[in-house]
Amino acid sequence: MLLAIQPGAIGDFILALPALRALRLGPGSGGMEIWAERANLSLVEHAAYADRVRPLAETGLDRYPLPAAALDAIRAFQQVVSWRGAGFDELREQVLAAQPRACFLPQFPAADAAIHMIEFRRRQLATLLAGQRDALEALSAAPQIFFAPEDAQAAARLLGEEEELRPLVVLHPGSSGRRKRWPAAGFAVLAQDAARDWQARVLITEGPLDRQAVAEVLSLAAGSGAAPLRVANLRHLAAVLRRVRLFAGNDSGIAHLAAAAGAPTLAIFQATDPRLWAPRGRAVRVLHRPSIEEARQALHQALAGK
Repeated sequence: MLLAIQPGAIGDFILALPALRALRLGPGSGGMEIWAERANLSLVEHAAYADRVRPLAETGLDRYPLPAAALDAIRAFQQVVSWRGAGFDELREQVLAAQPRACFLPQFPAADAAIHMIEFRRRQLATLLAGQRDALEALSAAPQIFFAPEDAQAAARLLGEEEELRPLVVLHPGSSGRRKRWPAAGFAVLAQDAARDWQARVLITEGPLDRQAVAEVLSLAAGSGAAPLRVANLRHLAAVLRRVRLFAGNDSGIAHLAAAAGAPTLAIFQATDPRLWAPRGRAVRVLHRPSIEEARQALHQALAGK
């Protein structure tokens, strides 16, 4: 059985999904387990990705020296591919002593490398997956979320009776850092336009760090009927997002989630480089430091199907 260790925040993890899928189709076809941050595990709790998943916080890999239980767990696998520990010589030595068939890969490209994260992962794994056609095709694809029937049921409960009555627009004004946030006033204008001109139901996604950003938008968008949407399970949130007419949000994990769910997505980049971090999906448009008017035009074009 193969062990894949993939740390990282939501967006980082979603951009790693093609690599995890490729490992599953390649050396992991005989069995695969994924260790990742607890919040991300619902995205890979599916046979398409793994037989088992485990929160990193429960593995002991956050401590050094590694506890005996962590080394025993690693020793039980036939192969390990880890994006944790590439720059930590002592940890690598401990793991390799327990499992010589462990491969450590950098989590991010060099600071001056203008390469998208999916392409970066593809280059990392190309040799390991050489000759394995299905795995190599998955490695170059956009991130994909595999749903179960209960996810659709959860989305229906979250959306309630209004689900089919009006087009749904979801906005995400939060992000992992203030410098990545487009102004709340801009999101308020988008909410008002969607509600007034398209009779849309507008929901504002709110994670644990987004309360202030969401409160600002709701205050400025009074009269739009916009309401907060709080969903802890990422796969359930993705099941909501795949039903939207449009998602618009900052460079954040939720923008990547929307794109991976197949939602038409407007991703607003303020501080980071979209050449490295742009969401990948079937209908993604990146707006780089847009004015409010530019974002309004993009919203109306997307809602019109242009």
